[in-house]
Amino acid sequence: MKAIFRGRFHAKLDGKGRLSLPAGLRGCFQEDSIQAVITNSIYKKSPCLDIYLPDEWEKLEAKIDKLSKLKPSVQAYQRFYISGGQSIEADSQSRILLPKSLRSYAGLKGEVVLVGMGNKLELWDESQWNKVHSNLAQNFEETLAEIAELELQGDE
Repeated sequence: MKAIFRGRFHAKLDGKGRLSLPAGLRGCFQEDSIQAVITNSIYKKSPCLDIYLPDEWEKLEAKIDKLSKLKPSVQAYQRFYISGGQSIEADSQSRILLPKSLRSYAGLKGEVVLVGMGNKLELWDESQWNKVHSNLAQNFEETLAEIAELELQGDE
């Protein structure tokens, strides 16, 4: 069964940069070990981190590998997103040590928010997430109308 990440979870990084995985997310990982791939990301100029299960990351890499390596946009994607990918594994207490370079990039220091996005999680600094979420809420009626239009197109 494919794991689906959903919901929002507030958490806190400890002084060593470890994230204690919320209990509500642990079931999305294989029971014997919690492994993932984490990379840098950005949404409307706001930095965050993306977390994938290893098989989802491999699917993404395979899709990118099929694209032309001569296209500058493919190269840029690989340089920014794929090259940032790092394997992580939780310890026996379900804590994940976040790589320092990625913590710095996303401005993660204390309070964080994990956001379920289906096949991945986003990891945000809480104050940055609050700004993004507020903006999303203000524009939600427009977004809803666009999604409704996409549904109508899919029915044709």
